[in-house]
Parts: sequence; C-alpha cells; structure tokens
Amino acid sequence: MTRNPLVTVVTATHNRLALLRETVNSVQQQDDAAWEMIIVDDASADGTSEWVQALDDARVRGFRFDEHAERSAARNLGLREARGEWVLFLDDDDLLPPDALSTHLGRLASAPQAVASVGARVLFTAEGEEVLDRVVGRVAVRGARRDVLCGGGSGAGATLFRAEALRSLGGWDPSYVIAEDYELWTRVARQGPVVVCPDVVLRYRVHGGQWRSPDFMGLMDEIRRSAVE
Repeated sequence: MTRNPLVTVVTATHNRLALLRETVNSVQQQDDAAWEMIIVDDASADGTSEWVQALDDARVRGFRFDEHAERSAARNLGLREARGEWVLFLDDDDLLPPDALSTHLGRLASAPQAVASVGARVLFTAEGEEVLDRVVGRVAVRGARRDVLCGGGSGAGATLFRAEALRSLGGWDPSYVIAEDYELWTRVARQGPVVVCPDVVLRYRVHGGQWRSPDFMGLMDEIRRSAVE
C-alpha cells in the first residue's frame, strides 16, 4: 500500500463484475503511482466482493454494504476512507485513460487555489463508436457557479475533487439517486475556482444497462432552484 497516496479513486459498484474488472484494470494502468483505489460493493450478488478481496494489489481496498444503499451512500463511505488529498469517483462501467490522474494533477499544479479539475471525456460503445465530449478548447481557471446554474457541470468520473472540500460539504446527498452529480456541483461551485481543461481524462461507456428517469430535467430544475434560494 502506498503510505501517502495523492489520489484516491472511489468506485461504487452493484452487480457489474464483468465491467468492474475493466474499470479496475484502467486504474492499475495509471502512469502516476501515487494512487489508491477504494471499491465499495453495494450489496452485489455476482461475486464482486470475493473478486475484490482476491485482488493481488495492496493499493486496492474493498468495502461492502450488506443491503443495497445506492451509489451516493457508497461514494460517501469511500470519501470517509480516502487517504488521498484528491478524490475521483469512477463509475463501475467507465475507464480512465492511462494518463488521466497525472493530467489532472499537472493542471492543478499551476492552480493551488482550485477545488477541482475537470477534463474532457470520450463516449464509446461496444460497437466501436466514439464521440468526443469536450467543454473547453484550452485550459482555464474559473468559478463554476454560473456554469452550474445554467445546467453545466461534469460527471464525477471526469473530475478530480479536493477531498477536504467535499468533506466540508458533507459529501454526496444520499437522497438523490439520479442527478446526484449535478446536486453536488451546486455546492462545490461555492467552494472556489476549478481548472477546466480540454484533455481527455475519462472513457465513458454507453450501454443498455444505463437508466435515466423520464423526469430527469425536472429534477435538475428542482436542484437548481434550491441552489439559488
């Protein structure tokens, strides 16, 4: 185990062992060695916990919920246990490019006041289709509140957060099962500026196992209203 990892990658997982294997491998391939990974098994029934415990990698730690609690609660457990100064929440079906963590840290090195680094992502499918999803064309350090209130923000996997900033906010709100990333951003945006960069730091898998509520946009509006009250 790295004694003082700079980054903690937290992955909440539920019955996706086949995809989780790929996710963990992408973290193990990082070119920055100062990391640890925390996997929180949210009451899976597919052998996930046994597989995690059998991993021959001291940088990876596993925890388990005996009852399904949803990913915000699982991510909060990972945040509490994180030893890194920075934390990234990687979904169990997504992948990190090999230079993802080093890219984030490199961008943050010139912005010590920043509370997060946000990069671009590539959406990909099993059929080989790929789409670049990029917010900016060049590096910028800026406040995020206006962007967030206009519907912006970034998924957790493309963002490296300052761990203490999240802890000071109480972490993820477990009452949100969907749009939880956006709700978190409405609070993070008050904490300080963020680094936004064009570098691809996440490979986001698009597949049939994903679900979005038909009232997703309505929930976004509700979160936005709460943030300005």
